[in-house]
Amino acid sequence: LEPEDFDGKTGKEVKQALAAEIGATRFRQRLFLEDGAYEIPDDEILGLALVKVALVLLDFCPPDLEDDEQIVLAARHNDVLALEALLKQPRSPNVLDSCGETALRH
Repeated sequence: LEPEDFDGKTGKEVKQALAAEIGATRFRQRLFLEDGAYEIPDDEILGLALVKVALVLLDFCPPDLEDDEQIVLAARHNDVLALEALLKQPRSPNVLDSCGETALRH
């Protein structure tokens, strides 16, 4: 992305733009200042200051029956906060429920 693509955008918005470019959801992305000393939070608004940012892509956590069930339940009950917290671990959104449907189908 170009520097002007960052200006006035939140960390979350930058990750969403990057997701389209790199094919990895924002939940698997972490943005750090180049030296790695500071993770840029999703709600931080970025400016045009010439700062190098490091992008780290995380693998999904290994499957875990309890956490996978929590994703399904959060999706089923439209609990956006719980669902987002689980996906940020990052857990795969493609876990299947007992009917063979992904959590996000709920």
